[in-house]
Amino acid sequence: MGELKKVSKEDFALTSKRNYAAEKQRAQLSLFHDLEGLRSQREAGDIPVWQVALCLILCGLPYNETSERSYTRRARLGDGSWLTVTFTATGKRYEQDENGEPVVDPTTGEQKETLVPLPYGADRGPLHYLINQAVLQAKELQRQGLDTSAARFVQWETANQYLAQMGKSTGGKNRDDLRARIDRIKFCAITVTRTARGGREKTLLTPMFSRTDLLPRSLDSSKRVTKPSEQGISKTPAVTGVEFGQEFFEEFLLNHMPVPVHLLRSTMGRSQMQDYVLWLYWRAFAAKQDTLIPWPAVREQLWQNDATKRRLYTRLKAAIATLRSVWPELRAEVNPKSFGPEGKQGDGLMIGPPRNGIYMFPGSSAPKQITVIPSASSPRKR
Repeated sequence: MGELKKVSKEDFALTSKRNYAAEKQRAQLSLFHDLEGLRSQREAGDIPVWQVALCLILCGLPYNETSERSYTRRARLGDGSWLTVTFTATGKRYEQDENGEPVVDPTTGEQKETLVPLPYGADRGPLHYLINQAVLQAKELQRQGLDTSAARFVQWETANQYLAQMGKSTGGKNRDDLRARIDRIKFCAITVTRTARGGREKTLLTPMFSRTDLLPRSLDSSKRVTKPSEQGISKTPAVTGVEFGQEFFEEFLLNHMPVPVHLLRSTMGRSQMQDYVLWLYWRAFAAKQDTLIPWPAVREQLWQNDATKRRLYTRLKAAIATLRSVWPELRAEVNPKSFGPEGKQGDGLMIGPPRNGIYMFPGSSAPKQITVIPSASSPRKR
């Protein structure tokens, strides 16, 4: 064994100092690399998409785990109205031992309980996946002239169905992570309020899932203990899946838009970047003319807990570069040097229709035509 050497505090500080700029650059280059598949799909004119709820594009979930029981985001829409979304954690779980018996707190004498936190971060993934399946089923029922209410139930047999679409291995850790994500989602209620310019409000309050006893066994976090008397008993397997609350289902069925699956997959581990990219993507699709969004209005919609303008600039620039890497026609700029017919200096985010009218999907010609109707079995191009 070599001779031990004492390291001074100064030497340790020098050797352990992180280069955040280099780390950010490597992360951005890694994201560009992950998006190469979407560039190839776009060149081939065949872009698989998921239908994403507009309320989740404009008012996303928290980025990190939080002890707060509710979380509110607001966004101003293009017509001057407001969209306010509040996520509320409603769940608690009573603790049991390995035999299924209650675990009692010796101090209070009450059964111990654990609060189920709000969904956060990459919990967006399985929620987007299930919403897409529900929208596709509803479109298919509409084509057949049938009632769409049956589309609220999404059949989900195994965890592999989602993990495969996200390009993840089906190993134990990914299953455990997915089980925890579903647990947080199923105990979350959502309030969506749309406030028109005149002050008229339309509000819905509903759980995301109306039924929670239909999950695949590999995703059921209840970990029910099998009694000895039940072992060896064969039962007819029930159809497994999830069922959305009626009001939430109607909200995303009416207000959704297609997003390339590869874009979601590549940004899934970067929740803040995903929110910024999807927000820019929506604004570019919806833009009818060049618009300068002042910074206070941008901050109302993105990263509301941070008042530092420069960090907002930096992240928006990175999001623009990310989206432009797969959609070069994107027209968006931070603090443009000139804006408007007078060529005035801009103080905000300029965004407008794509250059030469070229949208993400081949054949798009109008911002309003953003709903795709692929087959119910597989998400395909628009």
